[in-house]
Amino acid sequence: MTSTTSITIGGLAWAFDRLAPRGWQHRRDLAVGAVYQAEDVAARLAGRVREQASAAVADAAQRLRDLRDDLADVGAYEARLGEQRAAAALDRVAVAVAGAVATSPAVNRVVDVQLDRTVRPLLITVLDEVLRTLEADPDRLRPVVRAQRESIVDDLLDRIRTGAEAGDDATERLTARILRRPEPASVWHPDPAAE
Repeated sequence: MTSTTSITIGGLAWAFDRLAPRGWQHRRDLAVGAVYQAEDVAARLAGRVREQASAAVADAAQRLRDLRDDLADVGAYEARLGEQRAAAALDRVAVAVAGAVATSPAVNRVVDVQLDRTVRPLLITVLDEVLRTLEADPDRLRPVVRAQRESIVDDLLDRIRTGAEAGDDATERLTARILRRPEPASVWHPDPAAE
């Protein structure tokens, strides 16, 4: 019961006592009881409405939180999937570019120029020295040359292979830097002469 209702009912009861005939006091009590009962029913109804509204708001808030969490999960999954797809596409591009560069006529010309600039003079110098030695004492050098022929060829091939592997390693390091991946571990090749 609120104080406003109580004051209002008290004022009406006082006025009713002064104005109504004596036999109507029971009717007055009945009317006051009905007013208070109506107020209790209205209060209970308002409480239920408030509870239901509060439950509906809480349910809607939970649904919104669940939707937000679901959207965040979907977003995280799609972001990871997109990163993987982008990395795979970048790998394909890098491989294609590295393949194009390795087979490029311009790169082949640069390699040819470097071979002409470095290997050719070295071979000419070595062969000139061998020819001078042969001219000076051909009998002394013939058995050595024959014995070393295979070794010289193997050594030359090993040097060319080592240079190619160094070029492959350099290409791998460059590709790793471009793609921002850890550089591949260098592979240890046993020395065939030590075996």
